Amino acid sequence: AGHTATSGVFIGTEQQRASMASSSSSDGSSRDGPVALAAVQRVHLLGGTHGNELTGVCLVQHYGREPHFLARSSFTAEVLLSNEEAVKRCVRFVDRDLNRCFKLDERGNLAEPTDYEQQRAVELNNLLGPKGTDAATDLIIDLHNTTSAAGVMIIVSNTEDAFVMHLAARIVDRVPGARIWLVQGPDGHLPIQNVGSIAKHDIALELGPQAHGTLQAALFDSAHAIVQLMLDFVDEFNRGVVVLPARDVQAFRRQTNAAVHFPHMPNNGGLAGTVHPDLQFRDWEPLSAGQPIFKLFNGEVIKYDGPDVVPVFINEAAYYPNDAFYKCTPETLHIPSIVLDTE
Repeated sequence: AGHTATSGVFIGTEQQRASMASSSSSDGSSRDGPVALAAVQRVHLLGGTHGNELTGVCLVQHYGREPHFLARSSFTAEVLLSNEEAVKRCVRFVDRDLNRCFKLDERGNLAEPTDYEQQRAVELNNLLGPKGTDAATDLIIDLHNTTSAAGVMIIVSNTEDAFVMHLAARIVDRVPGARIWLVQGPDGHLPIQNVGSIAKHDIALELGPQAHGTLQAALFDSAHAIVQLMLDFVDEFNRGVVVLPARDVQAFRRQTNAAVHFPHMPNNGGLAGTVHPDLQFRDWEPLSAGQPIFKLFNGEVIKYDGPDVVPVFINEAAYYPNDAFYKCTPETLHIPSIVLDTE
């Protein structure tokens, strides 16, 4: 569906990007061989960034009781409940979405806290960061749930991070149906303000469908298996066991103005309809002009009238009553080869 673009993926630091730019061909590949990256020494697994998404909450609590699941020879790993008060209340957040609280101002500071989540963001930044500094933890894995039929979604906020892109590609290779979702639109306009952005490397795992405030055994088991896969990947890279040659991987990029809004009655009169049955539970399936997307309460059907897209987060409960789904576009990303820097 839609067009397929090919993008170069580069290393995250300014120095490494400059090095890659000077030695790369027009297709984004490196002429001078693999790029050397430092070992990942500190990993933090976060659950409860949204307090009613229980797969991450329960997996973090389980690992806290059974720390041998985190043990690897080449790095230390810790677990953390991001939004403790929201977890206690089993709500998404208390005052505002914690996963939108980590945008730095021009002086490199977070917003002055005026509510619980902003205060928690400062605490997490002090504990895991500070964001954008050498002191920040090396990798954050943030666990989430969705009520939509997104399946296994790997969320990447920085496609210039080749380590994370190789990690995401490993999951796609090993986990049937896993897909990579790129938060940044094609113009890169969105601020990187999620909790994972504190770290040098940032990846999130979204699993669904699961009703918020509930827990499904199959999704818990999937999260456990995928996190173990991630930790094994980090350990193999650190020990120089894994070879990571340049490669391509398919991903789905969030479009600019991605949200498609629910139909509403005039003058804030509430919902006028909801997602059409033909679209419901069809995340990742191509959507073309003329296909039904909404069914109004009076029986009228609203059809999609834009260019081909791939819809995700269809009828996600957390986005009511505004966003019915998000549009994304498939791309093929080129990831440069990386190796462990042993110097």
